[in-house]
Amino acid sequence: MNKQIHTHLLSFLFFSFLGAVFLGDILNFITFLLNVNIAFNFVVLSPVFMIGIVWLFKRFFSMEPFLYAHSDLIFMGVLIAFTFLALPFPDYGGDTVNFHLPMQDLRFMDNINENFLPSSYVTFFPFFPDGLYKVFRSLFGYRAGTLLNTLLIVVIFYQLKGILKAALHQHKLNVALLSLLAAFLVSTEFILANIGVYMIDLIAIPILLEQLKLLTNGKSYSRNTSYYFAALFGFCVALKLTFAIFSFVLLFIYVIKHIRNITLKQFGISVLLACIPCIPYFLYTYLNTGNPLFPFYNQIFKSEYFYMDSNFKDDRWGPHSFLQILFWPVYMYFHPEILSEKAAYTGRISLGFMAAIFLLIVELVRFKKPRKLSELFLSILFICCLYIWTISTGYIRYGLYLEVLSGILIVTVIFKCVHSKKIASNMLGYIFAILLIGQVLSSYHLILAKDFNLGDKPSFRTSKQALKNNFSLIFNDRVDKDTVQDVEAWVLTGPSGYAISLKPNIPTINLQFEWWKATANEAIVSKTNEFFAKNQSKKIYTVYNPHNGNLTEIVKKLSQYNLRITGSKPIKHPYLLEGQIIYLMRIEQSNGVPHNEGNLVKDGSFESVLEKTSWESQNLRKSAIVQEDAQDGKIYVRAAAETPIMQRVKVEALKIYKLSFYSRTEVLNNSATRLQINWFNDSNQLVSTSIKLVQSTPQWNNYEMYEVAPEGATNGVVMINSHEKYNIEFDNVVMNEY
Repeated sequence: MNKQIHTHLLSFLFFSFLGAVFLGDILNFITFLLNVNIAFNFVVLSPVFMIGIVWLFKRFFSMEPFLYAHSDLIFMGVLIAFTFLALPFPDYGGDTVNFHLPMQDLRFMDNINENFLPSSYVTFFPFFPDGLYKVFRSLFGYRAGTLLNTLLIVVIFYQLKGILKAALHQHKLNVALLSLLAAFLVSTEFILANIGVYMIDLIAIPILLEQLKLLTNGKSYSRNTSYYFAALFGFCVALKLTFAIFSFVLLFIYVIKHIRNITLKQFGISVLLACIPCIPYFLYTYLNTGNPLFPFYNQIFKSEYFYMDSNFKDDRWGPHSFLQILFWPVYMYFHPEILSEKAAYTGRISLGFMAAIFLLIVELVRFKKPRKLSELFLSILFICCLYIWTISTGYIRYGLYLEVLSGILIVTVIFKCVHSKKIASNMLGYIFAILLIGQVLSSYHLILAKDFNLGDKPSFRTSKQALKNNFSLIFNDRVDKDTVQDVEAWVLTGPSGYAISLKPNIPTINLQFEWWKATANEAIVSKTNEFFAKNQSKKIYTVYNPHNGNLTEIVKKLSQYNLRITGSKPIKHPYLLEGQIIYLMRIEQSNGVPHNEGNLVKDGSFESVLEKTSWESQNLRKSAIVQEDAQDGKIYVRAAAETPIMQRVKVEALKIYKLSFYSRTEVLNNSATRLQINWFNDSNQLVSTSIKLVQSTPQWNNYEMYEVAPEGATNGVVMINSHEKYNIEFDNVVMNEY
């Protein structure tokens, strides 16, 4: 039979959008293969393609009832409130500025020969989903470009209403109750935390729920449905391999279920449809790196641009022993620190696991009564997906489909038990209901009271003025390309998103990660040197974000390649909070030119501290220690947070300065030490403060930091002190212009 496929209107529109972005990528991939420089307007083409897809494929689908209820407006109101609390603060997340943002702009470019891994090893992570956000960012600006995730939650919400109606059909639930249940199911902290950020963790859930619905609704086989199922699997693989593990389980079950109906021809066409969405991305990556899944499974493909002996698995997350794997659904609730960076979890999957075990036991012990195969299937599906996820990563962001599936299982148990004639079952149903409500309330508490977010954003509770100041930037935060007209190449040593968003179509290299050190393999060293040789005559720049960057590391990494910063200027970047700036820094070859070795600090070795000195402190003489084991000379000083030693020096705004000293501590537990400069203007008003925290040891060690004197600064006060109320010993303080 080739009857129409039943789907939800919102699902159909979202999948059409996926197809439209994919067709745009096909055009870009063809230009890459042909090596022709044709610029397709990605944003204009996507809506055109989407309209074409809707018109072409609508005849194969029939739309399900929308199941709208006025109570939907309550959840939509909550969703809108969360969105507009999140949007004013831009996404500062490491994944966004290191990968998602740059790969929106560097799609299907030669990122080995023209650029060289501009986002470092993550350059070739699957970037298909970033194209979806690229459309939204281009249309609505950086902050509002994340609206796609809010819309995805709406799609998931209505999909769940349809799934719950079918799963609980015997209870004849009204639409308002379905709305409440669906709202509960999407209310986990990690789902809600995707609002206002460019994380792609929600993007496959509508596909997986669509596949689940196709599996559970209806027994008859349809050729068109099998083609549709295969194409959905292909898009899951193209979006991210961590999504594909769930889709593969669903696809495997679908094939087993309909194995007798699928002809060889239909199987071949289905395989082709599953491969088509993956081909341009995997082939592009292979042609660039030699590994279609770069940097994963490199022991197999042996790309010369990654460690030959590494399969790239992040061992920070997930179980580390067989027992942890076995009990992971429970273990992760008590050890959320190995579940994600957030080290907090309200336990949706753990509760879903208990529901699955309950349903499994109940259905398997039915000897006389007919088993409810849908409940048995759902339990087995969940447990299979759960342990495949546990073994593969165990990382909660990659398991959000399991959170939704857990919700379906929990609600199924609640209604099964509450409508039972046994009091014990009734009580169990109420316990599950209370636990689900508690989990949902805990999730909202984390978001609202604990500032739980995935974008490293400020707290909207304690940053009300910043919230107000940045609200006007929503829909109005596009990059002004004129600010970087002189830039002809980027040499980056940190998150690449800010630089590439300013000017994406110029040669770019990223020196951020560890294999650019002297231990890097021959291919990486060769390509790095080749990049510098080809671009040495160009005006090369980097960017430095003083709010979360490390200028000291930038200077050190550049020096490895005989490069140094020769100038800097502050620029406003609309992807930052209002009032924040980044520095655009010119880079040139050192050519043996030494750094300025003059010391702006007088008596940096404290040899004159017992006489006339430029240092200032309470009880300065008592701070001085005369001993032979001084690092330089015979005198050193002790200072603490409440008794700092200070000296004022003249500086020039926008110049880079290096501050260094030797320090040591007698007590290992009291080791936190500050490198600190307070910057003042001509009116002796504090402009800003630069602080770097280091850990002193019992031996003399040298510590240093590089900082840019901010606009308006004419004086810098060097502060010698500990981080807390204990003494640290200091000697040989040096501050000079870089």
